[in-house]
Amino acid sequence: MNAQESAIYAGGPIYNNRNVSIDELRNSGYTTVVVWTIHIEANGDLGFNGEFPLVQNGVYVGDNTYPNFPDDIVKLKTAPTSINRVEFGLSAAGSGTFDAVRNFYNSEGFGPGTTLYNNFLALKNAIPGIDAFNNDDESTYHVASAVAFTKMLAGLGYKNAIVPYTRSSFWSSLVSQVNAAYPGNIDRNYLQCYAGGSGNNPCSSSWDFGIPVYPGLWGGSGQYSISTVESRMNSWQNSCGITGGFMWIYDDFDNSSAVAGYAAAINNALSPGNAPGAASAPNPSENATNVSTNTSLSWSAGSAATSHNVFFGTNPSLGSGDALGNQSGTTYNPGSLNPNTTYYWRIDEVNAIGTTTGSVWSFTTANANTNEVDHTDPAGTGTITARAEINNAESADRAFDNLSTNGTQNTNWSKWLDNGGIPSVTNPSWIQIQLPNAVVVNKLAITSANDVPDRDPENFNLQGSNDGTNWTNLNSWTGQTWSNRFQRKEFSFTNATNYSYYRLNTTKNRGGISMTQICEIELIGPAGTNPPVGCTDCIDFNTITLGSYSNQDADGTHFIEDNGDTARLVNNTWKRSSTSYTITANTMLEFDFKSTNEGEIHGIGFDENNSLSSNRIFKVHGTQNWGIRTYDNYDANGGYKTYVIPVGNSYTGNAMNLILVNDNDAGSGNNSSFRNVRMYESTRSNAISQNKGSKSIDEFDDEPNGSLGNQDILIYPSPINESLQIKLPVNHGFTSAQIFNLTGQLVVAKKVDLGQYHIQFDTLQTLNSGIYILKLEGKQNSNIQKFIKK
Repeated sequence: MNAQESAIYAGGPIYNNRNVSIDELRNSGYTTVVVWTIHIEANGDLGFNGEFPLVQNGVYVGDNTYPNFPDDIVKLKTAPTSINRVEFGLSAAGSGTFDAVRNFYNSEGFGPGTTLYNNFLALKNAIPGIDAFNNDDESTYHVASAVAFTKMLAGLGYKNAIVPYTRSSFWSSLVSQVNAAYPGNIDRNYLQCYAGGSGNNPCSSSWDFGIPVYPGLWGGSGQYSISTVESRMNSWQNSCGITGGFMWIYDDFDNSSAVAGYAAAINNALSPGNAPGAASAPNPSENATNVSTNTSLSWSAGSAATSHNVFFGTNPSLGSGDALGNQSGTTYNPGSLNPNTTYYWRIDEVNAIGTTTGSVWSFTTANANTNEVDHTDPAGTGTITARAEINNAESADRAFDNLSTNGTQNTNWSKWLDNGGIPSVTNPSWIQIQLPNAVVVNKLAITSANDVPDRDPENFNLQGSNDGTNWTNLNSWTGQTWSNRFQRKEFSFTNATNYSYYRLNTTKNRGGISMTQICEIELIGPAGTNPPVGCTDCIDFNTITLGSYSNQDADGTHFIEDNGDTARLVNNTWKRSSTSYTITANTMLEFDFKSTNEGEIHGIGFDENNSLSSNRIFKVHGTQNWGIRTYDNYDANGGYKTYVIPVGNSYTGNAMNLILVNDNDAGSGNNSSFRNVRMYESTRSNAISQNKGSKSIDEFDDEPNGSLGNQDILIYPSPINESLQIKLPVNHGFTSAQIFNLTGQLVVAKKVDLGQYHIQFDTLQTLNSGIYILKLEGKQNSNIQKFIKK
């Protein structure tokens, strides 16, 4: 076997452009060509990729379409050539090949004289240049038939290879059973590390079947560049000693310099190594200021580095006392840092050849009283436009939707994909947002997308404007890289000017290719520049003191945001207000809650003393069964959800303090934001039908609008079945009517006009029986009523 094996999958050009492609492949530097691909039809005939027939009823018929096909396959390995092995692919997604194999296994098997045996024997006699078959089952996954079929091919003298992207247990069974009968027959695992297999790691034990693993990447326009292929292959070689790799697919870059370029990338990456290159692209960036005290360090690994020595301290001359150890990952969390402090750090890159000492980088943390907010949060803030977007599923709006966790596309993660061409200084890949108000932004955060690192921004700048026409350059960055998918990096800069427009221009992406993509963009600045989102009667957290509650306030980290309307707690933090409140039987608690990282307990409530009381805290989120759990239903995926809780139904008391809980004994990173916290009395909550007196409903309908009086609100019937009627007094001032269940979930809402005195909710028959809350709200007043659904 060669020192390294480089394979390429090739289809149509081999026979459609044979005079060019055969010689191009022979001179390319690849050692293996996988000819793509044979389909087994339902009747057992062999066809080539649905394009022309090869074997029918035990007779080779390929000459009828391409008479030179057998000789060209032999020529691929005829000197002078780099190719020493030719495989033919089998199947591909949607071909039905292995469904046919399963059906023949059940009907007649694969022994001499059977349909598939005769057809593959005819193929062997017609094209003796085939060395192996390449199994790409992507749908059937039937172990017994796949094993028997592969044994038939082995008995005919062929080697076999596999090309999985999922179902490792199936492939493990196939390899172990075939190689037990024919030792060493399945000799290569071509692991797909692109498209559906982009998250695969050839160094993972789940793909170790006792045979060499050759990872593959997708080349061509809009896919992995030559330099990225070499970098990825080299990284895998350093991590677990891979000895081969492959490219998908020749048809996307044939008749170009990329053919030999990709082969050289694999061969160079897998050749004997050198000392590692230097680490680069520090985050926080060099000399960054106003950096969060909870920041993490990240960097791009030097070429051929297998691990990293981390140094961190407050002295620019980093010594042995600043060494924090060796690690394999390219991120490091130094823990909570001191405010307004300059830190220095260095990464020394390590491999078996030696150690390369890195540059010393520095950054300065923000002042202790600096609170930051993302001015693009919540999702939907501002008007977003961009140079281009490939489709609605990967539109510009996706860059500001706060979704960046790996999962189902555009549900738990999303991205903006710009297909407007190779970005440049004169034609950048740009995206901009017009915010509702002018705000200060002095930090940019970018999260890399799910696949194709060559689409990541590398050189970019951020601009501000107040008219969308005249732009001010705020800062520029070059040579930036994201070493992982869904990696978030922050970029701080100096700016004290409020702008209502912000534009990000990418002038170069990592691969110099025609598509550019970003998972998430955050525009971060001082909290005081954010327009207030609160209400006139909400708790102003700037005017109350939040001390520790009981003995639970282990971390205590909290921030007051949105001009005092929001209290945000992080890590293990339990807070108790110095201000006290009276809770009556009619007290209602209303607030908005969000969390982007679930902990054990997220809750709110009141307590008359500083002793831990589980029967005082309403839990709305978290993994631990603790507190009053009637309202434990947060499901807003990192966005705000409104709760209306009748506190007086659970307890009452005088001089009770507000309690806010964000608990996670197991670690850090969880958070809770409580916004627009307000309390009010539902004084008419039990007067459901008493206002009717001796009058009928029709009598009320016939009376003038003012007949109910300024304070009278009538809801009927009681209990309701399908419809709820509401009569409002003159000059009521209400602008909305909302119905909540007793867990605080909004059921239905209606807009109310100021001149409207009658509201009707129909089609309520689907509601479960029980008590519901009607909330009437305006700019200056609100009213709560209870009603019963039978």
